[in-house]
Amino acid sequence: MTSQPPQRWGDPAERAARMASRPLWQRILIPIGLLVAAVALPINMTYDLVGVERVDLQVESCDFLRSGVERTYQCRGSWQLADGRTATGSISSVGRLTPGDRVEGWGNAKRATTSLTISLVPLMMGGLVVLGAVAGIVLSLRLRWRARRGR
Repeated sequence: MTSQPPQRWGDPAERAARMASRPLWQRILIPIGLLVAAVALPINMTYDLVGVERVDLQVESCDFLRSGVERTYQCRGSWQLADGRTATGSISSVGRLTPGDRVEGWGNAKRATTSLTISLVPLMMGGLVVLGAVAGIVLSLRLRWRARRGR
């Protein structure tokens, strides 16, 4: 006696039929909306990376934050930009910083970080989303073209 695995959302053929019965504007607008959201979020998260430059960070204060099981330190400090202006703001770091530390990092007029790798992860995720969307569109158009040719 073989048992069938439970189907969480019902029969896939029924689901496809329900999706195909939606109005055309919904079938087009929903994927486009999801794509825009998936691209806009990483762009928003990496917006502060535009115009960063190598700076020496002076850590002025750090607050210990407990969020669930993670323990993070939110630090503030100052750094001098290439044009001579002194900027102050939050400093993100992979390691622990203590007030009075002087470390190398990257900063702009608003924020600074000690690790660009962590800051670039959202941008890489956004690139993968765009790549997947382009591949999906190309595949969809290719399948539609083949169906029209009668293959």
